[in-house]
Amino acid sequence: MFNQKENLTNIDTWWTLAKQDQSATFYQTPAWFEVAQCFDAKYEDKSLFGTLENGTDYVFPLTSYARQWPFNRLYSVFDHGYGGVVANGPISAADYQAILKRLPITPFTSFYLTEPPSVPPKQPLSSFETGTFTSSLLSLENKTFEEVVANYSRTHRSNYRKGIKHGIKVRKANLDDLDNDFDIFYELYLDTYENRWTDGQIGNIWSREFFKNFAQVMKKYPEHIYLWFAELEGEAISAEIDFVWNNRLDSWATVSKPAHFKIKPTIALLSGIIQHALEIGVTTFDFGPNLGKQGLEDFKRRFGAETTYYETWEKPSPILNLIDKLRS
Repeated sequence: MFNQKENLTNIDTWWTLAKQDQSATFYQTPAWFEVAQCFDAKYEDKSLFGTLENGTDYVFPLTSYARQWPFNRLYSVFDHGYGGVVANGPISAADYQAILKRLPITPFTSFYLTEPPSVPPKQPLSSFETGTFTSSLLSLENKTFEEVVANYSRTHRSNYRKGIKHGIKVRKANLDDLDNDFDIFYELYLDTYENRWTDGQIGNIWSREFFKNFAQVMKKYPEHIYLWFAELEGEAISAEIDFVWNNRLDSWATVSKPAHFKIKPTIALLSGIIQHALEIGVTTFDFGPNLGKQGLEDFKRRFGAETTYYETWEKPSPILNLIDKLRS
């Protein structure tokens, strides 16, 4: 069904395939693996490469983390990002199943994948545990900014205009002074985490050192990684990090000062980002996971976004589960 290309793990090939596959997300590029290593150098690239009989080249981006041999956690990508196979041609359901069977999973290994919607639907292995969560997608294709805003709910349109009237201004981070801008972002991040994200947060809690390293990755990929601020009288009151790849924008982290919630700075911030996204040709804006919160899903829907379901595939390690249980 396919022939493995031994030792075909060079980054150039991965970048090439990520650019050729129009359904690939930023999370499936080597840049996201660099972000993983910003968090911990113990994260290793274990991506699978190969060529199918029909000539399609593929890469299955994989990141592994091992605190102590032989125990290992294997992720399709880092930090619950969207994963799966990236390829430069067609992959049948049977091909995909065969690739999944190549995953280096042992009783000492846990595996986790978030599989975005795809056509035709991809099938997990029978041994996987599956689940779903929702995200919210806003289509920007063939639309002007005025048309997008016209599709906001009445409340969102009103709050957007009030924010502008209050003097909220949206700006991109200064690439020549990223360390300072990430210091500002981090203060907002801590304020949001301590006063707003009281439950439902997924993924890792980031350190200041992580963002210091993250800034260096952003400098390498300024057309794909953005840091935005909404400011009031020169003070940052809301911010977002997002990624752009294949005419798709993925919102990753949005933070705001709770003290300014009354003037809805996030609406002004996201509107400014949407305006820029349209200018650079983005056609799909993914607001990110709804974390099971109806209020969050409703907030995104008022921008005109539609709810979309994503699948999670997991192969837990019974041994690691026991260890985690004993630790807790």
